[in-house]
Amino acid sequence: MLCIQERNKMKVQFTPKQSCRKTSAFTLIELLVVIAIIALLLAIVMPGLQKAKEFAKETICRVHLKQWGVCYEMYLNDNDSVFTPGIEYSSAGEMNWDGSGSWIALLDSYYQDPEIRMCPKADRTEREGGRMPLAAWEVVEGGSFPHIWEATGSYAENWWLTSGSAKSLYGAEYTDDKKFKKAGFTGAFQVPLIGDSGFFLLRALESDTPPATDGEFIWEQAGGNELYRSCHDRHRGGVNWVFCDGSARKVDLAELWEIRWHKEWIPGEPNWNGREPWF
Repeated sequence: MLCIQERNKMKVQFTPKQSCRKTSAFTLIELLVVIAIIALLLAIVMPGLQKAKEFAKETICRVHLKQWGVCYEMYLNDNDSVFTPGIEYSSAGEMNWDGSGSWIALLDSYYQDPEIRMCPKADRTEREGGRMPLAAWEVVEGGSFPHIWEATGSYAENWWLTSGSAKSLYGAEYTDDKKFKKAGFTGAFQVPLIGDSGFFLLRALESDTPPATDGEFIWEQAGGNELYRSCHDRHRGGVNWVFCDGSARKVDLAELWEIRWHKEWIPGEPNWNGREPWF
């Protein structure tokens, strides 16, 4: 009898503990509330993260351009302060469209990291899926400029700095007396050297018109409107350029018509030719 009674007591002791067990889980409403809170937090945080990402790319781009400024300074020190001959000339300064006189070829030995050729916002060519205005240029093998075949990049040189003669090359507006050719001039902080562009050189004229829309791009060859190549919203309303004094900064799109591209440049406003301005 005693054994039976003890067993009954033990049963009584364990039964309440077992009956008190409870499973804890989210209800559907609680789960929906948590999801809504997470979605709200993401909506608040994501725009800030995107802005930070854009700012970081813009900063990296300027760092790359600063490096180009240093490369060019070393080149000038080695060449009696004379700028590169230009794409139309050989490295010896003779008329020759082989590309050996271009900044792409002649500055190649002054850097090691090929990444500096690319703006992080435009680091894919059209063949790689890039789309204007955020596409890198590419010199295709088999065409002109054999010395720089397969070269790619996101930047252009200001053609008005190059030392090669402009005579008989293009139209009447492209004259030698407008070209700088040699460093050491006053107001270097106002003269662009290398910067954001959809092609590797830029021959700006005061009469250039802006593209009708952001992203419109034309391959004008010394026929005017070459500011198209740089006039696009690559960095929050502007583009980056390094100047002849070594400083690098963002240039607002309208300011492209104000900075001093050549010796006789007359600052002004973009001529929209009756079109609706988009910047």
